Amino acid sequence: MTSLRFVDLSWNHYESSPLHFLRLSNLVDLNLAANNLDHPSVWISKFMSGCLSQNLQILNLGYNKFSGELPKELDKVKKITYFDVSGSNISGQIPESLGNLSCLRDMYMLRNKLVGPIPSSFENLKALRVLDLSINQLRGEIPNILGQLSNLERLDISYNLFNGPISEVHFAKLSKLEELGLSNNLINFKFGYDWVPPFQLKSLRMFSYIGGQIPPSLQYQKALSQLDLSSCSISGYLPKWLGNMNLVWLDLSKNQINGTIPKWLGNMDLVGLDLSKNHIYGTIPKLPSRLNSLLLSENIINHLPSDIDHRLPSLVNLFLARNSINGSLPDSLCNMSRLCVLDLSKNGLSGNVADCWQHSYLSFLDLSSNELSGIIPESIGAAHSLTWLRLNNNSFIGQIPSTLQNCTFLEALDVGENMLG
Repeated sequence: MTSLRFVDLSWNHYESSPLHFLRLSNLVDLNLAANNLDHPSVWISKFMSGCLSQNLQILNLGYNKFSGELPKELDKVKKITYFDVSGSNISGQIPESLGNLSCLRDMYMLRNKLVGPIPSSFENLKALRVLDLSINQLRGEIPNILGQLSNLERLDISYNLFNGPISEVHFAKLSKLEELGLSNNLINFKFGYDWVPPFQLKSLRMFSYIGGQIPPSLQYQKALSQLDLSSCSISGYLPKWLGNMNLVWLDLSKNQINGTIPKWLGNMDLVGLDLSKNHIYGTIPKLPSRLNSLLLSENIINHLPSDIDHRLPSLVNLFLARNSINGSLPDSLCNMSRLCVLDLSKNGLSGNVADCWQHSYLSFLDLSSNELSGIIPESIGAAHSLTWLRLNNNSFIGQIPSTLQNCTFLEALDVGENMLG
């Protein structure tokens, strides 16, 4: 079949591949991803040499079981635009020869065992749109040459061992950049206070150390929809300019943010908000009407509003474990028809739990380690989707409701340390 141009054998169980493809001199697109190809990585260079190197533009070998380093001869495939060896057990350094692939637009080498620096030859990859080197063991300083790749739209170097500074020069000509991942490295951020980035990001993940306040330069990112600044040692209050952004998901967890939840958050269009593991106190204000995930565990929240169903009308997931919430459990929680996950464990809740859960779609309910009393409501058994129920370490009396036999998906039930008889 020497006229073949497109071959897709991905997501099968091939353990080896002969070199018959070498005869396919017209092959443009070859996808062997997600198999069990078990070859030394030198096989890749043999595979790509000869006739195959003439017209091949797209090569996907991701998620196989190669071993060893990437071969230096990869630059023989002059026309290649897409190269993917993600999750394929590749080790060693990235060969300098990759920088000779001047037509390359998309390079995926995430989830391997790559070490060493980013090659200086990458400055030649002027056509590059996607560079994903995340989840490896790369180290050294991030080279300034990345800031010269003016066609770059997505850059992800998260979960490596990069160190040293990163500053405006690393983004000098990246006007097309839309997605940026820098999480979990040893980077020092050295941006001027009044720096205005040349790009408009849609997604930013900077799970790393920044310190101080949220960088003011972010307020100019009007296209940004996903912002992750978790574990960045951010302190102080949430800046009001955040409310002017078009964020859909905001993750500021594991920081040292103080104060109450600002009311201006209710004017945003958020779907997900994670402020867990901070120093947030007070109550929960009215938040965006389409918010479906709210994570506030490990703060100092001390009150649940009685009209929580109106303040969070679309909520699916609510995490409030390890706070200082006292008083009774609001009956209005029963009116939150979309709520699937409710975690109020390790608080100071007291009193009876209302028998009003017959219209609930809960799959996860954790009220453990509180001061709740009375009987366990029969209506909890009407939540037929329930898979996890923890009521332990309270003061419940009576019996386990017989209606729980209706919860045919129930996998975990803990009612220990009560006064059930």
